[in-house]
Amino acid sequence: MRWSWLRLALPAALLVSPTSCYFLSNFDDLGSASATSSSGSGGGRAATTESSSSAGSSTSSVAGSGGAGGAGATTTTATAAGTGGMTCPPPGASYAGLVMNELAPKGLPADWIELRNNGPVAVPLCGVMVTQNYDDITVPSGPDRFTFGAVYLAPGKYLVIAAVSELPFGLSKDAPERISLFAPDGKLLDDTSWMASPATEFTSLESWARIPDGTGPFKRVENPTKGTSNFELGGMDAGAGDAGDGG
Repeated sequence: MRWSWLRLALPAALLVSPTSCYFLSNFDDLGSASATSSSGSGGGRAATTESSSSAGSSTSSVAGSGGAGGAGATTTTATAAGTGGMTCPPPGASYAGLVMNELAPKGLPADWIELRNNGPVAVPLCGVMVTQNYDDITVPSGPDRFTFGAVYLAPGKYLVIAAVSELPFGLSKDAPERISLFAPDGKLLDDTSWMASPATEFTSLESWARIPDGTGPFKRVENPTKGTSNFELGGMDAGAGDAGDGG
């Protein structure tokens, strides 16, 4: 893949890029007036993390959209300072086509999660949550939740978020894991889980990816494709995983 700094154009506050992938840390150098600035981040990082208590862990898996318990989700409807005048989430926001596309439980240089926008229009990510340990009742919070700031994901594009620098949690390479994607109102957009053990742990040469890219079920594959289309050189079933409904 091509590694380059993000070049932006923001007509009507929509994020457009000639590259195929956004890496969230690339948003750090944007000016505060940009629609991709984030509330509470002096460097302009377009994300926030929650600080409330964590939900209990679960290794079960759920397909489909379904509602999530409102107690764990928060939605700010007013225009927030530091978001470039953006209402978070924007009124009438649609998350159709937004999916988790690939996850690296032993990624290099850190674990990472890739999102893809399968839809025809840009998706506003402000208030969208990526979580660990969903219990089928309440949206996880605290260190089990990552919440996006004012970022749009253009149609057909990818966005990668990494542990340590962005995510408050890592991905398990040698134990059961469950990762979920929620809309700002707590609706479950996508969900996946995998089984692993010390004897079957993920290596840095493997990832948990949708095959075919963007739409297929998740599989354990031997060729991580960070920020680009997934394909399979060879694969192994690491346990039941759900593709979710993608919105």
